[in-house]
Amino acid sequence: MARILVIDDDASLLQMMNLMLKKVGHEVTTAGGGQEGVELARAKPFDLAIVDLMMPGMDGYQVCLTLKRDPQTSRLPLLVLTAMAQMEYRDQAEQYGADGYVTKPITRDALVQAVEELLETGVQNMPDPSLGAELLQEDEPFEEEVYEESFGFEVPPASLPLIAVVGLQGGIGATTLAVNIATAYTRAGRSCIVDMEPLAGQVAGHLGLMPVPRTWGDLVGIGPGEDKRVIGQALTVASSVGLAVLASPTMQVPYLLDDETTYYVLSTLSEGFGQIVADVPLDFNDMVLTAMQSAQHVIYVMGDNPAALMSAPSEFQALDSLGLLGQQVVVLSRSRPQNGAAIEDIESVIGRPIVMEMPYEPAQGEALANGMPIIAAQPKSPYTRALAQLLQKL
Repeated sequence: MARILVIDDDASLLQMMNLMLKKVGHEVTTAGGGQEGVELARAKPFDLAIVDLMMPGMDGYQVCLTLKRDPQTSRLPLLVLTAMAQMEYRDQAEQYGADGYVTKPITRDALVQAVEELLETGVQNMPDPSLGAELLQEDEPFEEEVYEESFGFEVPPASLPLIAVVGLQGGIGATTLAVNIATAYTRAGRSCIVDMEPLAGQVAGHLGLMPVPRTWGDLVGIGPGEDKRVIGQALTVASSVGLAVLASPTMQVPYLLDDETTYYVLSTLSEGFGQIVADVPLDFNDMVLTAMQSAQHVIYVMGDNPAALMSAPSEFQALDSLGLLGQQVVVLSRSRPQNGAAIEDIESVIGRPIVMEMPYEPAQGEALANGMPIIAAQPKSPYTRALAQLLQKL
């Protein structure tokens, strides 16, 4: 077992790296930025550090130079993990003290192999002595041109025919609602649903598609300008209702899609489908944020149980900070035959109106077992009627 420090500003990537490395027996510590990573490296001993290059503030080059020029951390092997595959970036990383260099996307096996090799060989490189001893200030990007290219993508707000359905903590029924909304839109034309869960989402199961042959995990590593047919090939069709599905990965993927790739995928889908629905977890990674920011409508699904009521105010406060421009509505999903808290009381707690109350649906279990959405299996049910009213309000 090795003690590994992972330094990256992408929270979802840190989580993924943590899972992959722990699974093979390593002890993992994560840092969300360069300065934090340097401080952690000085505070406790590590056997290896994995460093991203393009980070705001202190970037990966500065991290490597700082650690290698500090006698306390100079013998710490540094493995750069970056999307920059060009040789010039590799050479520059070596000049700043990197001992190894691997590029994203990377499989778990390839990552583990690179880690094991560097643990065995140890420090192989020291910074070029000709480099200036003074580091740039933290608020200055190391290489402005590269920094802007990597972090300059801005998601056009409310720009896609997309409905993002977000399940709040303690809320039950977000996936059910997303699947039924997408199914409803198939009656007016072609529609597509995207399951943005990072692993083992439930959309495919709701449509009787398990196991799915293709997922958005097959799109990891593509970029804007990629042949759009690749995106179409990642879709699976639920023939029972005529709904196209971009399913969640059934196995761990090395990375999530970044914001620019996510927008490229969603905008490409919008060219072929009149309506896109995204089943979105409450997780502020690039995929989720891009979907919510580009959506014309964002539906928050909350439950009426105590856990949901306690967590909702802080969740809405965090969501408000995103500055979403699409229409935002709150839907209450009843999970029991007997209604829980009154809508007026819930509205008082969360400080915003509830647009629609989705009733408890006793046939949901059977519909799920048959892979048939409620709107198709029970077209006259109270749930289906409530769904029609919700769509009229959008």
